[in-house]
Amino acid sequence: MRHAWNRLWWLVPSLLVAACGPSQEPVVSPGAPAEVGASTQSILYPPPVPASGNIVDSTAYLGPVGLNGAVQTQFTTNPQSLSFSFNVAAGARVSLEVTHLGSSMYLDTGLFIYGPKNASGSYGTTVLAQDDDAGYGQLSKVASLTLAQGGEYLAVVSTGTGAGKKFRLALGCLNGACAQDDLFTACDLDVATRIEVCDESVVET
Repeated sequence: MRHAWNRLWWLVPSLLVAACGPSQEPVVSPGAPAEVGASTQSILYPPPVPASGNIVDSTAYLGPVGLNGAVQTQFTTNPQSLSFSFNVAAGARVSLEVTHLGSSMYLDTGLFIYGPKNASGSYGTTVLAQDDDAGYGQLSKVASLTLAQGGEYLAVVSTGTGAGKKFRLALGCLNGACAQDDLFTACDLDVATRIEVCDESVVET
């Protein structure tokens, strides 16, 4: 009996290792769905292309926004696209942003730029620049956009879930060459000079 036990005792550690070895992590097969809430995908809500071929017809146009200025309003339905025009000289480099200041919390926006407006008054349907979440949180921002042609452009701010929420759209000039010459020549020379000096000082600041 003692000899039999001596022959079997060395098997015990092997059996224990087999029974109590380290547990393995569960294997996830490729393509398996992620846990709910593990990731999210941003969604843009571009204005639909209208039959007229003029993108402004798919938006609620709310008027112009001035250089180095801003406008504030709010969405009323879902989805919705609100548009604003702005004028620049050829070669202007601008920034457009839905700012944290003046915008509601948890607002998700899209930003689209079209133009310039042609002789028939159409901005067309070609998107020059667009953004979803480059701004604060889920707000939109086009940090720098160079516009080779002078004229009137259209900025569209859209949402799919922002009904009842406010937003503020700011337009900035980045290279000091945004204002059209006729903005000054249309005024009295003295008045025009003061406006030009003021505009340049704001841009420099």
